Amino acid sequence: MNKTENIFISVIMPYYNSEKYICHAIESILNQTHRNFEFILLDDGSTDQSQKIVNKYVDPRIIKIENKKNIGHPKSMNKLIDLAKGDYIAIMDSDDISLTDRLKTQLNYIIDNNIDVCGSTGKLFGNFQ
Repeated sequence: MNKTENIFISVIMPYYNSEKYICHAIESILNQTHRNFEFILLDDGSTDQSQKIVNKYVDPRIIKIENKKNIGHPKSMNKLIDLAKGDYIAIMDSDDISLTDRLKTQLNYIIDNNIDVCGSTGKLFGNFQ
């Protein structure tokens, strides 16, 4: 048995008007090699089709909540942190894509190095100028 497979992670993701990228962000978390997580998605008062897209996802690990109006990223993050039940919290942005082994790799690094916080590097893709 893997030393980390029983560790429960809360993946938190606030979103606001993210219809262009949100399906890629969600699928990259749902396809993680580490499977023991909850995925808390918070709609921060989107006015586009983001919430409609999110509502198409049915997975027992997903928890969907919403703010009645936009309260901003910091307050939404605090709300998500308060709701998280995991041993660790992983932050996901609604316009990012995580590699399939992100959670496993970060969790192994945290355990192996006895640390409390872990980040990662990013890679730009697409048409950015």
